[in-house]
Amino acid sequence: MDPGVELLLESMRPNPAHVVSRTMDMIAANPGGLRLMTGLEDWPEKQRNIVRYVFLHPAARALFDDWENQIRGCVARLRTLAGTDPDAPDLADLVDELLLKSPDFARLWEAYDVKGHSSGRKTFHHPRVGDVTFGYQSMTLEGTDGHRLVAYHAPPGTPEYDAMLLLDAAGRPRAARAARGPAGPRSAGAPLHVPSRDLGTCGSTPYEGSGARLVRGGLGRTVPRRVRPGSRCRSRSGSARPRPGHARTPR
Repeated sequence: MDPGVELLLESMRPNPAHVVSRTMDMIAANPGGLRLMTGLEDWPEKQRNIVRYVFLHPAARALFDDWENQIRGCVARLRTLAGTDPDAPDLADLVDELLLKSPDFARLWEAYDVKGHSSGRKTFHHPRVGDVTFGYQSMTLEGTDGHRLVAYHAPPGTPEYDAMLLLDAAGRPRAARAARGPAGPRSAGAPLHVPSRDLGTCGSTPYEGSGARLVRGGLGRTVPRRVRPGSRCRSRSGSARPRPGHARTPR
């Protein structure tokens, strides 16, 4: 996946968005883009395919308000691909699986419908955020083998926008630990967090010691929380310690 596309997905938050292959494998997604499809995150990554999901996942039929129209659109995309690359291994494997497991897919596959949808509105009955209707856009990513970016949108200040915020927040990990290890970059959606430092003094700057942490400032900036001048620091044991250069006066 192009790092620029990953940055694009991150910058679109809280709007749910994901990238799919020509056979609708989910290649990448921001938190809302994954969690919008209830239960899809429980599948192994290699099994996360939108067509497989709508036909085989037990939650899909209840999730989509117009499930029949949704499955027709998915089959139409695969039929279009079959017309241009009928011997594609990725297509053949998926079609064979769904013909075997889903009578609904077999019925629609024989209809030869090739009319897909690239924009419009979708209504979801989502167990986490309730009934919501989002607009959506689907666009081809240039320089890829048929990859598409699918993004959902709603005006700020509406219940639908609040639902997007909830889906996005649900994707944030509880601990800010990078997916590639302690020294790696932080995971997408992870809150920036610096463990507290207890140096026994306030340190050489007003930002060290006394459990100083980085906190979120305006416009998404990260700013340090200052220690008030003249204040005394406390160690983890709770005992007060003087600032450097200020000896404690014996009583």
